[in-house]
Amino acid sequence: MAFNQINIVTTSSAKNNLPDEVKGLIVMAREAAEKAYAPYSEFQVGAALLLENGELFTGSNQENAAYPSGLCAERVALFYANAKNPGIAIKHLVIVAKNKNGYVKTPISPCGACRQVMLETEKRQTTPMQVWLVGESTVYNIPAAINLLPLAFVPENLTEYKNPKRRMRIWGFFYFIILENSFQRGSPLGVLATMTIFSSFTGCINSMRRACRLMPPPSMERG
Repeated sequence: MAFNQINIVTTSSAKNNLPDEVKGLIVMAREAAEKAYAPYSEFQVGAALLLENGELFTGSNQENAAYPSGLCAERVALFYANAKNPGIAIKHLVIVAKNKNGYVKTPISPCGACRQVMLETEKRQTTPMQVWLVGESTVYNIPAAINLLPLAFVPENLTEYKNPKRRMRIWGFFYFIILENSFQRGSPLGVLATMTIFSSFTGCINSMRRACRLMPPPSMERG
């Protein structure tokens, strides 16, 4: 898949030449947008998608008074589809939006979190997922979700930490044996040296866990 491929449809006549399945998804996305729960932003977003097996799913943005607890329309639709049909590829994803003045003329762009989910969904299915950003005057067609998020964080990045973690466990066991033998032999210097090494080893583990996002940074830990 190549990066930076976006096809722009700007005329109404050209929009009439969109694939029939995409036209149907636009209608469904608008119906979903009407059902959005957006009392705070008053900005309603609808998403509709088509799976390879012909099933259709929609989603709308769901806001919350605790703002970060809300969820975008794109992720509502993607999570719903993946939960109901795991392993079934998504062919098309259509996104529309409206404000107080009606449906927007220029297509909206998905947020970073939605792009991340779209990208991983595409990687899971190993086939491109076409994304359609629909406005009243313009339609953006992105042939593959990867074009929306270059240099993304992908599952392969996590494997960089797996081998170091295994090595840490091995070295931890090795230091434990040294510590035990030092106590048995009654060597105070050996005990002190081993405890110092073990303390450094523990610090390395905590740093690695934070890097793996398994622990919050020190500034967020409770005292």
